[in-house]
Amino acid sequence: MGLLVSLSLVGAPASACDCDGPSDGAVGARLRLDHVVRGRVLAVEPDLKRQRARVALRVAQSWKGAPAGKELTFELDTSDCGFELLPGDDALIFAPAGLVVEGCADQRSARGSLGQRLVADTTALGPALSSTRIDALPSAGPRVRFEGKVDANLSTQRPVVRARVSTATEGTKPGELLVVQSPVGDCAAPLDFRMGDFVVVTGYRWGDVIVVSRCLEGSSAARK
Repeated sequence: MGLLVSLSLVGAPASACDCDGPSDGAVGARLRLDHVVRGRVLAVEPDLKRQRARVALRVAQSWKGAPAGKELTFELDTSDCGFELLPGDDALIFAPAGLVVEGCADQRSARGSLGQRLVADTTALGPALSSTRIDALPSAGPRVRFEGKVDANLSTQRPVVRARVSTATEGTKPGELLVVQSPVGDCAAPLDFRMGDFVVVTGYRWGDVIVVSRCLEGSSAARK
């Protein structure tokens, strides 16, 4: 799945990860960790050799630590015990003071939530201490435009499809098999296609996946 990390989309430990980190919920993680913030992921810069990524997040709501409106930069563990984020994701992050977000670090083990789990966690946390509207747009890579046929719909809590390029307009070539993904949250773009659908996609390359986002100008995916 490209440069996305190998943790499940909702921020829980991956099945391939075997560690004895804390199993507390949102309220317990708030007591244990130093930053509890929800915001928009603006950029993700991976370091594949170290299995880490540098992530910039603009805080929209804060329950602890960094206030709303602040941009946080943290180090994300992208191993099997790490977390998965895309530029544009609406994410809830529970992080230690050093802003190193990793899944197996004893009492410093972080927690991350997207989608339905984010809703459940924010409900459990109650009202935020500070809130603000986030208009900042996520970063974009090189633009990709193509027509193709959907090979599979791989969506779980994140919209994901795989498509074979038939007509390449920009940034790709005929016959290339591409994974097309969308952020979770306000920037989400619908990818409700079925296997065999012919589609027209304008997105942005991020590693070896194509990101389609409502928050990126000109980005779209539609049936042909």
